[in-house]
Amino acid sequence: MSHKLEQQKNYEYRDSFRWVLISLIAMLILCVMLSVCVGYKAIYPGPAKYYASMTTGEVIPLPPLNEPVVTNKYLVEWASLATRAAFNLDFGNYDNQLKAASVYFTNNGWNAFNKALTHSGLLDMIKSKKLMMSAVVPQTPVIVFTGIFNGRYMWRVSLPVLVTYGSASEQQQRQLKVNMVISRVPALDTPQGIQVIDFEAK
Repeated sequence: MSHKLEQQKNYEYRDSFRWVLISLIAMLILCVMLSVCVGYKAIYPGPAKYYASMTTGEVIPLPPLNEPVVTNKYLVEWASLATRAAFNLDFGNYDNQLKAASVYFTNNGWNAFNKALTHSGLLDMIKSKKLMMSAVVPQTPVIVFTGIFNGRYMWRVSLPVLVTYGSASEQQQRQLKVNMVISRVPALDTPQGIQVIDFEAK
């Protein structure tokens, strides 16, 4: 009787050992799989994700700067609007008008625009002759190039600009060709997430 009981216990120990061994092997496989996943994430972390905290306490995701976030149709309309804002000036309010237009530009872009405006001689003429200037974009701007540079999505846009300047009694027109580079910027800088970083007018 005792022999059978001992034999039965041996069987139970053997079965228990078998399940323990299977469990250990399963845990080992699981640890290896987790290690592989952690290692992969460490080597290939993927694009960084950014979030903004609103005044209401709400946290919203911010799109990466290497994504366009706007359609081409929106972009060319925005480029036309920025150009018109920059060239709609008059001798009595040009300081405020230029300040309002500066929101479309980064610091480097604004410096480039001011250089182009100075080189054209238009601003000096408006101030010295007390003129008013307005601009229209007679044709749809053309997106010449798109791509990612220094981690940011960019567009190079070309557009014709018809500038009209003068007084109530006399007006003149000048045709300009504007080339600008528009870049993705953080939405915390501007709600649209885009600004002009380079500007040329010929």
